[in-house]
Amino acid sequence: MKTGKCPKCSSREIFKHSSNLHRMYLAVTIFKQARLEDYVCTKCGYKETYVVNENDLKKIKEKWKRVGN
Repeated sequence: MKTGKCPKCSSREIFKHSSNLHRMYLAVTIFKQARLEDYVCTKCGYKETYVVNENDLKKIKEKWKRVGN
């Protein structure tokens, strides 16, 4: 979706929203939150959410439990 194309319906009607509101954050640790961005396809309604900051992704990798292997 970040490229502007919906992976579900192939529409190019993609819109992005990022905010400083509390609901736009993900708790990484007790003291750390990662800011999120939402991407929505206005043709089919599909939505994806991404962590904005690369350093937050690194912290998640350090602190969270890995799934699978």
